[in-house]
Amino acid sequence: MTYFRILLILVGLTFIPVQAWAEKYGAIAYSPASGKFGYSNNSQTRAGAERLALSNCRSGDVRIAIWVKNGWAVVYRNSTGAWNSAWSSESLNTAKAIARAKVPNGQLVCWVYSGK
Repeated sequence: MTYFRILLILVGLTFIPVQAWAEKYGAIAYSPASGKFGYSNNSQTRAGAERLALSNCRSGDVRIAIWVKNGWAVVYRNSTGAWNSAWSSESLNTAKAIARAKVPNGQLVCWVYSGK
């Protein structure tokens, strides 16, 4: 009888949603012409993260620069207007290093942590 109770408890636990294990999404929307940006984090879906980032950046040429799941994302831009984005699941500094390598003399425009 004890084994049966333990089995019922273990099976029951598999159906309990655990928020801490959920995947989280973030996104950065960017307007190259104006330099404006919007971001989102802690979203349940990629589409939700992108939609919120776009709504937080109202500019004519706004676009999703990058999205991220369970990690960090950055956008860098230099004085000539060249820009790029990068992400990392390891750390913010890793994402920054990747973006800086893509944009010579770039400056950080925005960063986001997706939340987890």
